[in-house]
Amino acid sequence: MDISIYASEDTKKYIMDGIQIFSNSIKSDDLDVAYLENGIIIPIEHPFVTKGVGGVVDEKGKIHDYSLRNNTIFKTRKPSSTNYYGANPDTDLKNVKYVDEEIMFLGIGFSQRDYGHTILESLGRLWYLLDKDASKYKVALMSPPSKDCIDLLILFGIVEENIITITEPIKYRNVIIPQTSISLVYYFNIKFKEIIDRISDKIEPYNFEKVYFSRKHIHYKRTLHEKPLQDVFINNGYKIFYPEKLSVKEKIAIVKGCKYYAGFNGTNIVHSVFAKEGTNIICLLRCNDEPYSIYLNMHNNNITLVTSNDLSLPIGGWAGPYIVCSNEYLFKFFDDHNFRYNKKSFLYNNYQILDYIFVWSQIYKEALVKESSSVIEMSNEQIADNIVKIYYNYMKENTLSKNTLFYIGITTEVGNVNYNNYFEIVIFGIRIIKINLNKYGILKKISWWIPIRKLRDNFRNKIVYSQVSNDEYKNYFIDKILNK
Repeated sequence: MDISIYASEDTKKYIMDGIQIFSNSIKSDDLDVAYLENGIIIPIEHPFVTKGVGGVVDEKGKIHDYSLRNNTIFKTRKPSSTNYYGANPDTDLKNVKYVDEEIMFLGIGFSQRDYGHTILESLGRLWYLLDKDASKYKVALMSPPSKDCIDLLILFGIVEENIITITEPIKYRNVIIPQTSISLVYYFNIKFKEIIDRISDKIEPYNFEKVYFSRKHIHYKRTLHEKPLQDVFINNGYKIFYPEKLSVKEKIAIVKGCKYYAGFNGTNIVHSVFAKEGTNIICLLRCNDEPYSIYLNMHNNNITLVTSNDLSLPIGGWAGPYIVCSNEYLFKFFDDHNFRYNKKSFLYNNYQILDYIFVWSQIYKEALVKESSSVIEMSNEQIADNIVKIYYNYMKENTLSKNTLFYIGITTEVGNVNYNNYFEIVIFGIRIIKINLNKYGILKKISWWIPIRKLRDNFRNKIVYSQVSNDEYKNYFIDKILNK
């Protein structure tokens, strides 16, 4: 396995520590299975808002250990709040519906937007059927599965009518409860790879050498400003796909057949479990502290991780939002791999900045209420400072070299917000004159030459600041703050 990381030293350490932890979590021990007579399967309200309710319990209400989710928070190694622990205390287990059949417990069914969790959590107990005729078994999910989830189970060999969604507590004559072969985030049994291989073997690969899976057409806003990055990959020979518009078979065929696979960490990178041995996987980091699971290297792949985000404003847990931006690590990756790119294409416009701030404020507010233990709180002053940072650039350039001995003419300064043209006079590297060549910039410069303060203020109020209404200088209010 070859790992390359384009990130800060802190992020590199975080990633390498995580990879080491996951490597130590790989197990090859035999998995066990339990058979619970008169077992009662308890549905959950929502995969991420379980309120502790869900799993397989006996007639006395005790949950069976093999049915537990055992999801662990990567940062703290504490149990996740989304774990379930049995039946609601108000449930009358003596009067639940009874079905005189045997059924196998799979766990949670996830919605289409949580396709990554479907792969990593809904399939883990299928190892029990690897040496059996899967079409003869009924399987149970504690919440409604997506079409992709159903299609994955069908590819494995389960018959669609045998996929049962549990919507109320149901007692079965016998519930088969295999131990899971993968548990987020500290357990990975090699049987999980056999499950994935069984599914993948049913699909003929497509022949696209370079593939980029985009989040651009996801209906909810979590990753913003992706288009410039996507365009760079297009311009360097990558075929762009939108997973939301593809069937499971198409997604597997595309990833299975490519030599280079790129996408943001999260669900898109989870698709890499279907990549063939030796595939070059480019994991673009939408944030710097998500867990980097061992599934990234199930088939001895080459892995490159690249910081591709701006985290001036803290994310609201796993809800984000994440905003893609230019930075030294992304450009270094482009340079090292001979990518053609234009730095200016990564600049935010005012609409994108406002869109990000509004989306962030909504998600962050909700996250503080729901997940206050895992969300970084900021003061109003810090938030204001960071919003100013977003407006004012991290990628500032000038067409004029800092070492210029003598220059008279037009220069262009580039920032994350816009392009500014200036008239400059430079002598021995010192800027004697620098005038922003829009009406606001020129008039503001002229105002400094009015000697009487009252006249100067009147000129600014009536002439200079009136340009703001014409949108000649969109960032006037920020400029006014910084120039007080």
